[in-house]
Amino acid sequence: MKNQVDKVNTVNSNYSSNNQFNIKDNSRFSILIVDDIVENIQVLGRIIRREGYKISYAQNGGEALDLIKKSEFDLILLDIMMPIINGIELCKKIREIPASKDVPVIYLTAKVDKDCIIQGFEAGGQDYIAKPFHTPELLVRIKTQLELREKNRQLKELNKNLEKIVEKKTAEIREANRRLKTLSNAKSEFLKIISHELRTPLSSILALSNILELQVKDSQINSYADLLKKNVDRLNQLSETALLITKFKSNLCEINLHPVSLSPIISDTLDILDDQIKQKNIKVSINQQIDLNGLLDPDLIKKCLFSIVENAIQHSYEGGQIDINYTSVENTIILSVKDNGPGFSEFALSHLYEPFTTEDHEYNDKLGVSLSIVKLVMEAHDGEIQVESYADGAKITLKFKDGRTCGLL
Repeated sequence: MKNQVDKVNTVNSNYSSNNQFNIKDNSRFSILIVDDIVENIQVLGRIIRREGYKISYAQNGGEALDLIKKSEFDLILLDIMMPIINGIELCKKIREIPASKDVPVIYLTAKVDKDCIIQGFEAGGQDYIAKPFHTPELLVRIKTQLELREKNRQLKELNKNLEKIVEKKTAEIREANRRLKTLSNAKSEFLKIISHELRTPLSSILALSNILELQVKDSQINSYADLLKKNVDRLNQLSETALLITKFKSNLCEINLHPVSLSPIISDTLDILDDQIKQKNIKVSINQQIDLNGLLDPDLIKKCLFSIVENAIQHSYEGGQIDINYTSVENTIILSVKDNGPGFSEFALSHLYEPFTTEDHEYNDKLGVSLSIVKLVMEAHDGEIQVESYADGAKITLKFKDGRTCGLL
């Protein structure tokens, strides 16, 4: 125990609190005074109580820790020089208690050497006041720490509220995504059903038109039957295209990559379109350096090439020319189809990849749908489609990256 009372205040003990928090505000704050000298506690208590603060006190470290575990304090005034456990060691123990790890601690000490002060800060203290202290300085330091404490509380509360808002918005986004996925799946299933249901009557119509061609020898009826077959085929393609677009848009289209030679794909495509080529007396030129291979989905690539060549045939003049070129440049396979038709109109160029959009009548009304599919397939392969229009025709180019996948360069 100390032999005499510490001089805790020698100047302006009657300091006016006009510039401090008013009593109503300060009554929110609870301050713990820890000092082994009763008289020191009494002097500090009177000063602090006049400012409207609530106070508690302890005369040793054990009492202080018991109080801190039972009650919540906004500030601790802690004497450094105490027996058994000094203020610095007590501060370390205070910081080990979760509820008090952020409570500001101001040391009250007559020992102001640098090493002692540094140890005090390292132990978790926020400030110190040398004895004998100046009352206005003491109150200002108390006010500063309490304001910081209050700001930290407000910041934590704000963070909690923000976390709740983020959690709520995240839950709303998850729910919205779930609903969108449900709607997307429903749309895909609907189109599957429609596509399937369309095929049955269309197949019947196609069979009937074939019977008419075989059994009826009227040229006009046969021409009608032929027109009917073309429109049935067009409807079939449209239903398949709509379903494929939906699968891509819904991320439900599976890409099956295989080592693929391009030559058979080109040959098969031209075989399927052979009748259309002959009807318009179109010459098809194939120019290749070598037989190129890539890691591709052959069915999807064949569909792309079919759409491009079919459009080239439809937009080529009678007796026109279609050039198919494919080569390899820096490990990139480049496949192009060029026709000598009227080229793309300005409207067509500005709506190339919009499925089911109203098309310029100067150009095929299937163009937007076809190129939309091509673009989706290219993107699925990490690929690129390039469209060029000239005065004497149009060219569409596909690029397959690294000779492995169709790649967007």
